[in-house]
Amino acid sequence: MDERLRNLYNNLFSVGYHKGDLTHSRIFYPTIKQTIQKGNKILDIGCATGVAMRELELEGYCVFGVDISDIAVNNCVKRGLWVKQSYAHKLEYDTDMFDAVLCTDVLEHVPEENLQDSAKEMFRVLKQDGRIFIRICLEMETHKEKYQKIQERYGVSCLHLSVFHKGFWLDLFTANGFIIEEEISLNNTKWLNFIGRKT
Repeated sequence: MDERLRNLYNNLFSVGYHKGDLTHSRIFYPTIKQTIQKGNKILDIGCATGVAMRELELEGYCVFGVDISDIAVNNCVKRGLWVKQSYAHKLEYDTDMFDAVLCTDVLEHVPEENLQDSAKEMFRVLKQDGRIFIRICLEMETHKEKYQKIQERYGVSCLHLSVFHKGFWLDLFTANGFIIEEEISLNNTKWLNFIGRKT
């Protein structure tokens, strides 16, 4: 499944998938600035075009990234960003390396069988008291016809492979060593936005 999804997202990025909208990341910026010291290390999981990485770099953070797509990674590297091809459940970074993990609009794209390992990997790469900044879509998504054709080629009917209620996601992270510190409500039940801390 890993290789199939990697090929799927390579194909999607080759036709302009994910233009780098910052709306989903910026909701966390006030808390990041309050709780994470400048110069500290942040990992952006599913960094796509690296737009959030660049913006956080300009704020004074040392930012690293991972993405499933080789095309996304190569584009980021060409722009001088520190990005590796990797999966949320197999992070290619050292234990206790980061002060924060940013993971927005990613986990719903991860197969259910990899969700536990994804949470464990975030815990592993974070330093003690490190924070997670998570945004997850709680609904199925439909995409433009050109994306649907690509999905069908790889046997995927929807890019959102893990669609669960809010309680499932919060339980997933508390069961893997995190305290949920804050939920950010935007008066939209479609999205779950929360901040957690490694205990």
